[in-house]
Amino acid sequence: MKIRKARLEDVPLLAALGSESYRHHFERHWVSAEELQAFIEEEYAPQTLAESLACPGVSWFIAEVEKPVGFAKISWNLPVPEHSFSGALLNKLYLAPGETGKNYGKLIFEEMLRLAQRREQHYLWLQVLEGNEGARRFYEARACAT
Repeated sequence: MKIRKARLEDVPLLAALGSESYRHHFERHWVSAEELQAFIEEEYAPQTLAESLACPGVSWFIAEVEKPVGFAKISWNLPVPEHSFSGALLNKLYLAPGETGKNYGKLIFEEMLRLAQRREQHYLWLQVLEGNEGARRFYEARACAT
């Protein structure tokens, strides 16, 4: 697997991969299909993604195995909620539909952890959507508190 830093020219790929993977993995958590669609259109709008990619405090990564299989987004040096220190926030780690169960998530997570350590981020934190038991189990298996 190759994990590379996303670039501005990756905006169309991130928009498609983000929209598809978010809908696939989170649709059941939304009550309203219209609200889900509005969220996806805003969250993965090309302008939103381009602005995020240009932000020096944010990094996006694309994981590829012959084709894109997932992506991650990290925000650097953010205050950790309810603590007096900061760290790297793993905003997103999503796999494309059909790509779960292949160890890709583990490999992406491990690379994000290594990147955080290289950037001297002494804490990597994330938030898991309530009710997302699969993600909760995934992170607990990697010694993350949930």
